[in-house]
Amino acid sequence: MVGRSSWITTSASRTRRAISSLLNRNLSGLGAGVEGFAEFTRFPALGETVRTRFIKENYLGLDFLNQVLEREYRVSGGRVKLALFADDKDKTGKLTERFTAFFEDSGVAYVKEEIQGSIIYRVDDPYEGRWILIELEDSLFGIYGDIDDKIIEKVIAKIMQGRTHGSAPAGHQEDFSYDIQAQ
Repeated sequence: MVGRSSWITTSASRTRRAISSLLNRNLSGLGAGVEGFAEFTRFPALGETVRTRFIKENYLGLDFLNQVLEREYRVSGGRVKLALFADDKDKTGKLTERFTAFFEDSGVAYVKEEIQGSIIYRVDDPYEGRWILIELEDSLFGIYGDIDDKIIEKVIAKIMQGRTHGSAPAGHQEDFSYDIQAQ
């Protein structure tokens, strides 16, 4: 399809159905459908999903943050971004070490604490502002935006719940958009 562009204008619900159908049709030759992307199930239903992005390399300008999935939500009138940095135990440990080394080498202030049995790092970054790094046994997330302890606790609880029950209850239709961009 070199040299061709197509534009579609439609309602949000029709867009969801059309894109899902299109992705399933195009991915069926690869033996996978939208439901085959387990990484998306790691994101909890926090509110209205504004967009989801895939960042291939240098997320936040950091050379060790590659292949990051980021989802932006509209929550209680504010915006929250949740980024999945690692999704297995080995990657999580190594990446957490890289983060703490970066914080110390760069003079970025952070405080390590425990909330609901999970380790979090409250980061005061001169470029990104205040954000949270959540270290779970098998995954590492970052939260940015309009966050407070209530949001942090909700994120941890929903991630933990999603580990055993999926990202949303059966029949739940989360309001979301597909805006997957390689950057």
